[in-house]
Amino acid sequence: MALYKGRMDREREELIQQLQQALSQVKTLTGLLPICAWCKNVRDDQGYWLRVEEYIQDHSDAKFSHGLCPECAHTHFGAEPLASNNPPL
Repeated sequence: MALYKGRMDREREELIQQLQQALSQVKTLTGLLPICAWCKNVRDDQGYWLRVEEYIQDHSDAKFSHGLCPECAHTHFGAEPLASNNPPL
């Protein structure tokens, strides 16, 4: 019985450590973000307006890669979407 309890205690401690490590890697944006309805800039806590990408990168581990969706390419450049073998990101 004592061996079983000791093993269970070790497993519990190991699981707690794994959960704490996983939680330390999680960054979540919560609450309301004041965002401009026109340009989509976000106001930070100091009152400065930042590009939404910059704000999210500053407050999370997210990184951005930019491109053009087919609709914007057509609307803004008159370009037809290029055929691609790559799936969308």
